[in-house]
Amino acid sequence: MTDPQNFVQLRFSAPMSQNKLLLEVSDEVLNEILQNEMRVCFKGKKDQEVVLCTSSKTFSVKHADSSNSIFLIDSVPALPGSPESEPYEIDTLLHHHLELKQIAPQLNQLRTLLSKRPFSVHDRDPSRRDLYSDDQLESLVQASSKEIASGLSNLRAFLYEGCWRILSDDSLEEIAEAIQPYTITDSTSSGQVELTRIRQYLHSEGFPSVVVEHILAIYFEVDPKSSIGNLKLSDFARTVGTSLLRSKPSWESADFLSSWEAKLPSGAFISLDLLAGLFLSQEAGSKLNISYFPDSKLSLLPQTRFKELFAAKPKWRLNEIKPFLKDLLGPGVTEEQLLLAHSRISTGVDGAKLYSAR
Repeated sequence: MTDPQNFVQLRFSAPMSQNKLLLEVSDEVLNEILQNEMRVCFKGKKDQEVVLCTSSKTFSVKHADSSNSIFLIDSVPALPGSPESEPYEIDTLLHHHLELKQIAPQLNQLRTLLSKRPFSVHDRDPSRRDLYSDDQLESLVQASSKEIASGLSNLRAFLYEGCWRILSDDSLEEIAEAIQPYTITDSTSSGQVELTRIRQYLHSEGFPSVVVEHILAIYFEVDPKSSIGNLKLSDFARTVGTSLLRSKPSWESADFLSSWEAKLPSGAFISLDLLAGLFLSQEAGSKLNISYFPDSKLSLLPQTRFKELFAAKPKWRLNEIKPFLKDLLGPGVTEEQLLLAHSRISTGVDGAKLYSAR
C-alpha cells in the first residue's frame, strides 16, 4: 500500500493564467542568467524575429509544441508532503515552450546603422542625428556585446565624441591614394615609413587628432613612442586595389595587376586573392576580365543572395563563389549546406564543379 505521505495535493486555480511562457535553456545560458541577468536579453522590433542575446552569443527563439501538458505552480507551499500542507496550486497550463538555437549575429544591422552618417570633415551638422552610442547599438543590433565589438572592429569603426563612426569606402580610398606617395618618398632604408608628413597632411585636411591616429592604425603598425610606422602592405594594397578596380567598368586582369603594382611600394605582393569578395570574373577566350562587385552590396538573405549571384554570372566555380558566402556562415550554417540548398551542381569540361541556379 502506498504511503499517503508520498501523495501531493494539487489544486487548479480559476481562471488559469495566460501570461507565462516556459524557456528551455542550456546550462551555459542558465549560468549566465543566474550570474548576470542584465547581460541576457531579448532583442527585436515588431518587424523582426526576436532573438535572445547573452554576453557572447545570439540565439533564435522558436515555439516548440509538446505532446504532454506542462503544469506550472506559483509557489511551493509550507511543509510540502505533510498532512498539514496546503495543496500545490497550478496556475498555468502549457502545451508548448520556447527553445533556443545559436545563430549568426545580425551584424548587417550594425553596418546599416553606421553607414547612415559616415564620418566626414565636411559634416557641419552639430546634432547627433543618425549617430549611435554603445548603449544605442546594444539596444538596436541583434547581437551579443562581444559580437558587436567584433563587428565594430571588422568595420574599422572608431569612437568619436561618444558615438561610433566609420569612414566611408570612398574616404578610405581617397586617403590611401593621397598618402601613397609618402609611403615611397618617406620610406626608410629598413622599409619603415616616417609618419610626420602623413600626420601633417591629414591634419591639413581637417581630420581631428583621434581620427588621424585611427587612420594611421588602419594602414600602419605605429610605434607610439616614435614617428615611425610599418606599412600594413596587405591592408594598404587591398584599399588601393579596390579604388583602382572601381575606376573602370571592367579590367583585363593582366592590365589591372600591372596598374595595381605600379601604385604600391616596391616589393609589395599582389594577388587577386587580396580582393576576394570584391570582384566578378568573366572568361573571355584566353583572357580574364574582372569588374567591381562587392559582397557588402548583396543581400544577407541566402535565397536572395544566390539569386543576385546567378543573375550576375550564371555559373560559378567553388573558389569564385566561396568569398561571397563568407558573411552568410554561422553556427549550423556551412558553405556546403548553402550550396546544396540554393544551387545546382554540374561538371565543367575540365572536370571542375560548377554551381548554377536551380
